Amino acid sequence: MDISPKYWPEKEHVFIFDNATTHKKREGGALSTSRMPKGPSAAFGIDINKVGADGKPVCGPDGKVLKTKTNGKFADGREHEFYYPKDMDGLLAGQFKGMAKILEE
Repeated sequence: MDISPKYWPEKEHVFIFDNATTHKKREGGALSTSRMPKGPSAAFGIDINKVGADGKPVCGPDGKVLKTKTNGKFADGREHEFYYPKDMDGLLAGQFKGMAKILEE
C-alpha cells in the first residue's frame, strides 16, 4: 500500500477489506474441502446423517442419529466415488481417496 501515496500523492486512498464469514456459506449438506486431506486416509470420512425412505433421520438403539459415508456428484448428476472400493486388493481398500486423487479424476 506504500505505492499508492508514492505514485498518486494527490489522491485520497481508501482501502476496504471484506473478510465476511458469509463467503463460507453453502447449501445445507454441501461438502467442504477445507478439512479434507490431500492424500488417502483410513481415518477421514465424509459422514452425513442417515435418512430413511420417509426423509427423516434414522436413529440407532441409543437414540443417536446414524451416520453414513457419502460421495460427491459431478455437474451432470453422476456419482463421484470418494472412497476406494472395499473389495479391491491392497492397503487402500475402503479408504478416502484424498483431494489430489478426487481432483485428478
